[in-house]
Amino acid sequence: MATAVSSFNATEEKLITDNLKRFQVMCKAVARLYFAHPDRNNWSYVNLGAITVVYDNAGAYFLKLIDIQRNGELLFEYPISKRLKYKGECSFFHSFYTDNFAAGLSFADENEANAFLRCVLQYMNQVPVSRSSKTTSIISGPIAIPNAQSNKGKYS
Repeated sequence: MATAVSSFNATEEKLITDNLKRFQVMCKAVARLYFAHPDRNNWSYVNLGAITVVYDNAGAYFLKLIDIQRNGELLFEYPISKRLKYKGECSFFHSFYTDNFAAGLSFADENEANAFLRCVLQYMNQVPVSRSSKTTSIISGPIAIPNAQSNKGKYS
């Protein structure tokens, strides 16, 4: 099991554990989530949290972003499949495409970013072929977020 170096305090660890107790957490890191929609060159900040790779009892892997600043709420979820195009754009920023838009993760720590990239790629390769067929995101697409900051192509 690949595990990212953890920079979470005890309260944050408890939020993650309590809200993902039905899943096995394979790795986690602190990251900001960005969406680029409809313009792929204009990233908009969405939220900050614990980005995780989790495994469920049905044999599926997911990316899940958990709110660690307030109540541990699930902020984002996307299934990991062999068709996921996940890549490290630079030492602290990763990008991937959902069914409807581009998403990016800006990591607080480059070591966590590197460990998380290795983790995602490892579990993408372990997804059974039947799971790599077309999956539908539980998210319909980005929505307007009050006070969202547009970064005009900047990653953090």
